[in-house]
Amino acid sequence: IVEDQTIETRVSYELSQKLTAEGTHISTTSYEGRVLLSGEVPTEALKEQAGRIAAAVVNVKSVYNELAVMPASSLGTRTNDTVILSKVRAAFIDNGEISTNTIKVVVDRGNVYLMGIVTEREANAAATAAARVGGVASVVRLFQVEPAAEIRRRMGQA
Repeated sequence: IVEDQTIETRVSYELSQKLTAEGTHISTTSYEGRVLLSGEVPTEALKEQAGRIAAAVVNVKSVYNELAVMPASSLGTRTNDTVILSKVRAAFIDNGEISTNTIKVVVDRGNVYLMGIVTEREANAAATAAARVGGVASVVRLFQVEPAAEIRRRMGQA
């Protein structure tokens, strides 16, 4: 958790120093060293540059560059994303099969990005629950799928 927070801070800092174009809105999320870039940039060249900057940061294993080439989203859109995020998390809790501790949820322009280390069953349950939430435009699965025994081993429960 601490390493991912450090990665998020480093990537955000590098992006803020090297990408100074107007109309840029980038969110950075890391899970186990896998970085998700979401938000908006005005050009394809800036999108590609953001991906290269993130990939060059220490301890970044891979980058999911989900930046959209379009004007930066409005405050209203971002507020709506926050509402959707809350509804997705509530849907996970209501489901009972989904561990909210092992899945990071990011919402950008109604697109729900799911990150974490989960079993195939958990991945399917989380994606299905998220897709049923009103206002969700799409669900993007960025999971690392592992057998239950491997997940328990990684968590020191083997």
